[in-house]
Amino acid sequence: MATGIYELMRRVREAKDRARILRKSACNVKSDVFDRIVNDGVNLKSLLAICLITDGSLERTGNSSYRIAFYTSDNVLRDFVYSLLFRLSRYTPTISKDKDGVYAVRVCDFHLAKELLELSPSFKKSPNRYQFVNKYLVEKQPTIRFLGSCDSKTKIMCIRFAFSADGSISLDKRGVAELTLRCSHPKLSLEWQTVLRRYGMAGRLCRDKFSWSGIGGVRFYNKQSLKKFLQIGGFIPGVKITRKSRVYAGIEKNTLLKICSVGPVAQHG
Repeated sequence: MATGIYELMRRVREAKDRARILRKSACNVKSDVFDRIVNDGVNLKSLLAICLITDGSLERTGNSSYRIAFYTSDNVLRDFVYSLLFRLSRYTPTISKDKDGVYAVRVCDFHLAKELLELSPSFKKSPNRYQFVNKYLVEKQPTIRFLGSCDSKTKIMCIRFAFSADGSISLDKRGVAELTLRCSHPKLSLEWQTVLRRYGMAGRLCRDKFSWSGIGGVRFYNKQSLKKFLQIGGFIPGVKITRKSRVYAGIEKNTLLKICSVGPVAQHG
């Protein structure tokens, strides 16, 4: 009897999957940046893994399902990730928006999730709310080591996306530029530091007393590192500084990056 029920459930799931595949229609979201990287031959699966390593997640939702999600308040990143998921998944992604203006781009795709987990054994970047740190650290940990086997175009695009999603650019009170790739995971921060150093970006790990690990990511103060980042393309075009910045909110990140790359500049506002 139980075997018959499981067989029926399996057939129902397969029927639902076939229906979801048939419902997939032409992408109605346009991303010029995405179109360009497709033409450049960037490895899209590796890039999606970086999306999840930064502001995304990959969670198991049942015995045969995984939810892939990315969260952002930026319209450019929203459309970029939607186009990426639409291209890689057999199913149509969805976009929702919460009361704080944060978009969630999601798709449930077991097969795509399994392929992503071959690049990184986990995409869980911090302990659960009630989980002890030492318990979390003995679990499978996220990694960006897979970038080592990627070509240069893919590595550069992954770096640019990571900074666009999890990076910040600002000027301190002295007018000195500060570029930061935020990451509270100690292992990931060290891996990013190594990858970025290979592109001439010499940063140091920074502290954050409010993060679960005490680590805030990789920070760059030297003008040479900012110039190197600008030379490889900088942030994804059109991505803007968020409302978290009282001074620079709404300004395109690349605009401020170009100003900061020149040297110490007096801060206004």
